[in-house]
Amino acid sequence: MIHQEKVGLIKESLVEMIHVADYAIKYKKIDRKKWGLNAGNGILGFPTSIILFSAIDCIGSVFAGNKNFKIQIDGQQREIKTTSQHIYILNSKYFNFDLAQIDLDNIYNNVRSTLTHNSLIPDGYHLQIGENECKQQLTMHRKWQIRVHRF
Repeated sequence: MIHQEKVGLIKESLVEMIHVADYAIKYKKIDRKKWGLNAGNGILGFPTSIILFSAIDCIGSVFAGNKNFKIQIDGQQREIKTTSQHIYILNSKYFNFDLAQIDLDNIYNNVRSTLTHNSLIPDGYHLQIGENECKQQLTMHRKWQIRVHRF
């Protein structure tokens, strides 16, 4: 479908991203011929994370430059002004995180960007399948774990 307005394309692309992420997170890497030593109970964690970070970026970009849309970070009301601030959307009513500025910057600079552009996560970071634990564990004691939750 050709969209006359950007909002229609954004809505369609977000649905597509969530659909693909849902498939990737439910996929099991059990075929030894295909996955070799990595075969087991794992999921397609890297592509899932990249797609979900893209969706986060997309949603954050919708609110960039909107002076009426404020997000609380470290007790202050902030606006999304730059591309690197799209990650602030995680602290909005749409995601309900309460991440500190240092955590948001770290997620953007050290996780989202390196994962997206280099297919890497830095030393000291772990990509894990998340279950029903508290999502705030992301920053407990500044030990970084990216938990990809099943839908």
